[in-house]
Amino acid sequence: MAIEILSTDESEILREGYIVAFVDTSKEYYVQRIATQQQFSDGIHESGYLWDCLRVSSRITVQRFENEICLHSEVLVMADDHSRDQIPGAPLWPYAPHSVARLSPQELLEIRASLPEDIYVFDESLNWTLVLTHEHDNRRRLCLAVGIAA
Repeated sequence: MAIEILSTDESEILREGYIVAFVDTSKEYYVQRIATQQQFSDGIHESGYLWDCLRVSSRITVQRFENEICLHSEVLVMADDHSRDQIPGAPLWPYAPHSVARLSPQELLEIRASLPEDIYVFDESLNWTLVLTHEHDNRRRLCLAVGIAA
């Protein structure tokens, strides 16, 4: 399976579905930093992270993240739309802003280093999501899960 970047319409439907399923849009953070985009030197972008607004999530390890995505034949992946001004030197989403990619878990694991540190993985059911973040505690990278067994 090759990486497929979904059409603008399909991406928009899935992204909106994701937000409805998992994100608390009433949070002040969401309103100010995601719903309200800001002007940067490279265009208009969000300044926040969707994962900061997840309604309910559990912390998981990177290993658990990898194991969980491998339970699926294909996954959908998206990222926050950030400016180069906010994240200098780190990879940004290499596809159209707000687009969603469809790929196999193996492909995701192979290209993960070329993607932003913060990615959202889910499937069309919108029953679960796995999130890699750029944050670390004193021991490991912060990964989040919604809708998977603890």
